[in-house]
Amino acid sequence: MGLSSLVVTSLTALAVSGVLATPVYPAEPDDSTDPVGHRGDRYVPRAPGTTSKYNFWFGPYTIPPGHDLNRIDVDVPVANGLVTWAEPHVVRASDLVEPSHQEMHLHHSHWFAVDPGNQEDTYFGHNAEWIFGNGDEETRADFELRSAAKRHGPVYGQYISAEDPQLMIYMVHNKTAQAQVVYVTLKVHFIHGTLEELNALDRRPYHDVRGVLFGRTYDVPRKKHGRGVYETARDDPDGPIEWTSTVSGTIIGTGGHLHPGGMRVVVENYGSKEDPCRDDGRGYGGTTLLASDAVFRNAAYSEDFQMEVSDPRWRAPIHKGDRIRISGTYENAKHSWYR
Repeated sequence: MGLSSLVVTSLTALAVSGVLATPVYPAEPDDSTDPVGHRGDRYVPRAPGTTSKYNFWFGPYTIPPGHDLNRIDVDVPVANGLVTWAEPHVVRASDLVEPSHQEMHLHHSHWFAVDPGNQEDTYFGHNAEWIFGNGDEETRADFELRSAAKRHGPVYGQYISAEDPQLMIYMVHNKTAQAQVVYVTLKVHFIHGTLEELNALDRRPYHDVRGVLFGRTYDVPRKKHGRGVYETARDDPDGPIEWTSTVSGTIIGTGGHLHPGGMRVVVENYGSKEDPCRDDGRGYGGTTLLASDAVFRNAAYSEDFQMEVSDPRWRAPIHKGDRIRISGTYENAKHSWYR
């Protein structure tokens, strides 16, 4: 599966509001691995500009033997504020220990916010915003590195409104022959406050980025005497995997997602039909934004790997109408790969 995710920030500066009164707030809670006793920590109000580090708990889920199905939770937001860092983990309910990939893992996890009319939403009919996601590759969402790359530049994050429900999707793959009871814990860094409150703090500007998720699944047939790889840009009969930008701005980060058998995701900007980007000769006809390789841990082509993402200092301009294409590369000389 070739899947790409982009985070785009608008070129327009955010408005700054007037001075706000600052009420008294309680102290931060201690870190805890208690999935029940500390579920309420995220509902305690904090002063604008305060950063909280949370463990959000979902479940417990009972995962039957061999199952690889989505679990969906509809949750209320923490509060108004920016998500700047997020990383999910699956842990056994019995001891809260994360199992090995040979036992169980997160096939993928996604966080969506309800956002009717969102033109960047390719999954829910323009009704949601993709906040963050990852899969087998376990790549965390990290805006903090991108914010730190330019000392006096914007603080980036995904803005969460206290008025909009959040949709959490977790696909947990149980690779054992026994049912497993698990929690999913989502570690989150969160800066409290509305955008107006944050930009009134006389600090660095705070920018709400737009999350874009697109891709598709496909089968990779074996071709014993072929090139040794299947590249969707060249070999997929359904044509290119493409998203046409609905906004102008700056891409601040991008990464690729693959399934077992995957080796590389190439992200390119082809520009608009009226103003195409040049072919830099590195990809399949456009200007290359990222060549994301799989970094295997213990076994090549398994689910135990990571994907490269763009450098925190990397930025790329994007214009409304630009065609962003991705291509997934899979080994297919010795194996075929389904979905």
